[in-house]
Amino acid sequence: MPITALVLACVALLLSWVPLVNYAAGLLALAAVVVGVVALVKARPGRGMAIAGAVVGVVAVASVVVSHVVYSRALTEFVRQVEESAEAADDAPWPAGPTEEDPWGSGSEDDVAPLPEEPAPVGFGEPFVYADGLEVTVAAPTPYEPSPYASTGEGGQHVRFAVTIANGTTGEYNPVVFFTSVTSAGTAATEIIDFGSDLARAPLEPLAPGEMVTFEVAYTVADPASVVMRVEPNVVTHEAFTVEAG
Repeated sequence: MPITALVLACVALLLSWVPLVNYAAGLLALAAVVVGVVALVKARPGRGMAIAGAVVGVVAVASVVVSHVVYSRALTEFVRQVEESAEAADDAPWPAGPTEEDPWGSGSEDDVAPLPEEPAPVGFGEPFVYADGLEVTVAAPTPYEPSPYASTGEGGQHVRFAVTIANGTTGEYNPVVFFTSVTSAGTAATEIIDFGSDLARAPLEPLAPGEMVTFEVAYTVADPASVVMRVEPNVVTHEAFTVEAG
């Protein structure tokens, strides 16, 4: 029974940050706590493992709650941004319809605007500043030692990145919609989920104008010397940019 409690708790902790699956992880975590407490009360051999299962189960429950809050806020913020963009599009004047003289509806074929190009990459440690004043800086990767409870990639090296966001806009910026992805040596890196470490977490509350925050993300990469990070502060309002070694 103590082994069952510990196994359930560890599985729940690993799944606690997987969207949708974290609901099942919450049930596993509660089951781990119950089984661990029952095993502890019966005072059979394996009390240490029973205590560990109960404690990790409680941590997993807390992790599920936090992940639910983070995803809910991110979804709410995303929907709000989409609605604002839709309202702005509705208020914009519609182009004239096509005619025999103007088959393109508004101007000529040459007047059709090209798709915007993605900004030029910046180096690690160099700030990327948006037109509205939002500033993002990603520090160069440094070695990272995951905790025993971390969910990591296999066959690579673990690194961490310090991300600094300075809100130079006139409104609030919510970091819960901040997203990164990493490639290394031409392959996608695996983001590390680790609640037993000293990684600085992204705040759950919005940044007021003029505020700044630094947090960390960690990845398992194939080659730390050839890391490229794609940064999306907000998929609706701020275009993505890339950060790479200079």
